Amino acid sequence: MIWFNKFLESQGCKGAVSSRHECKAVRDDALIWVGEIGVNDYAYILDLPCQVTQLGSLQSIICITGFLQTLLKKGVKNIVVQGLPPTGCLPLAMALAPVDDRDDLGRVKTLNNQS
Repeated sequence: MIWFNKFLESQGCKGAVSSRHECKAVRDDALIWVGEIGVNDYAYILDLPCQVTQLGSLQSIICITGFLQTLLKKGVKNIVVQGLPPTGCLPLAMALAPVDDRDDLGRVKTLNNQS
């Protein structure tokens, strides 16, 4: 969010919502893409002593929802939220996962289900 606030300030926009014409034009033309940064981090959860389904899901939803709400409050109109790719296909995930946690193509079933 820091980068977005700096960008708005560089365009002359300050505060939560500015009514200046320039600020409105910046927000109306902006496309914010929320991508899958940290995909490899999901593979590491296989090495922790807890269930895959207990990690990430709720925390990720809360974090991303808060981020999106902040963008909307700032007047952003165009947002794309990209989901995670199938993390059970990552070489690290396949190396760390138990052999019995595979789908019919040999990928890590629990991670792909979570993705």
